[in-house]
Amino acid sequence: MQTATVSWFPPPSVWNETCGFGWLEWTERSEGVFKEIYRDACDGIGAPKTVREWRDRLRGHARMRAIIKHNTQRSQAFFS
Repeated sequence: MQTATVSWFPPPSVWNETCGFGWLEWTERSEGVFKEIYRDACDGIGAPKTVREWRDRLRGHARMRAIIKHNTQRSQAFFS
């Protein structure tokens, strides 16, 4: 038998590392995403998701992920 852990909100590993939300502070975008998840749950539209489902839901567009990755690399290079 296989089991999966599900959660109502994205786990920290997904939120911080794979979605481009790894900022040092809570942003308006972060607030908007959480409000949307909460609203969907209250309206009966949302449901608990697995890590993979959260990752897929929050990943965003490939171009934006590439920009965030590039900016992170350039910032690290600048400060090292």
